[in-house]
Amino acid sequence: MSRAISSGAATVEIPQVPGLAPARPRPSADGPRAEGLRKVVTFGLVGLASTVVHAGLYLLLRAGMAAEAANLFALAATAVVNTEANRRWTFNRGAGRRAVVHARAGLLFLLNFAVTTAAVVVVGAGVRWLEGLALVGASIGVTVIRFTVLDRWVFRSR
Repeated sequence: MSRAISSGAATVEIPQVPGLAPARPRPSADGPRAEGLRKVVTFGLVGLASTVVHAGLYLLLRAGMAAEAANLFALAATAVVNTEANRRWTFNRGAGRRAVVHARAGLLFLLNFAVTTAAVVVVGAGVRWLEGLALVGASIGVTVIRFTVLDRWVFRSR
């Protein structure tokens, strides 16, 4: 019987009994877990794109300026776009008080700048790819803090 069913030679019909429902209904894609997972995945994708652009700009700018300045300009170039992308896609916040949102995000910018600059200065060997690696590692380190602060404070629902 099993071989016939698995090969498709036989079929089994399961009768529907009115009034009976499964003990555990079919999982819904609309629950809080799914929403949390969607936020994490979207935040990760936005962050990955921002980190790649940040590191690439840093490496380009680093050829002509100090590590601190290159990091400041590269991070500033990506920070506003990152914040706006997370506002729209990750946290689904519509138009509103963008000035307040970006002012709050500015504090996260300062934290990110301090951590990433410390990482490239500590590495400080003048080896560009090693500095870029330290920059990416520090950015990943700030990510968990950034996600939590963006969700609970910067983009909080009223």
